[in-house]
Amino acid sequence: MSFSAELYYSGYGHVFTNNTCILADASGYAYQFSPCNKSNALDPPMTASSGNRFFSPATGEGGLGAVRIACNQETLSVAQWQADNGNEAGSSAGPMPDPGALADELYAFLPGPEPGGSGRAWGM
Repeated sequence: MSFSAELYYSGYGHVFTNNTCILADASGYAYQFSPCNKSNALDPPMTASSGNRFFSPATGEGGLGAVRIACNQETLSVAQWQADNGNEAGSSAGPMPDPGALADELYAFLPGPEPGGSGRAWGM
């Protein structure tokens, strides 16, 4: 995910919370920010993020320390990003989940044909 810090451009003032993020690239990059001030959440990139779950082939047992953020030309881990500016509070990271378990989670989340129904009604 790439953001800009300029008013009226993609990423300015965006909130990214409570998402499940599958990072298929083994580099483990979750975000790319430019411009970026890693020590002040009120400076660029002017985004707020928390409660996200990151899964990546690069993560392994490294947790948030293995998920990367590009801040200008510097590479930080999500753990460093948390410590520096408070973003990604409550977020977690782990290795790629079993595809079947991930599909079950997705279908349980999707609405079914009945109000409040499960996505399982769509054939899973």
